[in-house]
Amino acid sequence: MQPSKKILAIILAAGNSERFNDNKLFFEIDGIPVLQRTIENVLSVE
Repeated sequence: MQPSKKILAIILAAGNSERFNDNKLFFEIDGIPVLQRTIENVLSVE
């Protein structure tokens, strides 16, 4: 029997923003896309 997998988080992410005029998920802060930062932060939680 395999151990069960637990859902740690659900990341709600959508694409383009009219006011931002671009896809916010791929906007880079210090060279790292917002979506990547979010995923890394979620995975770092114990």
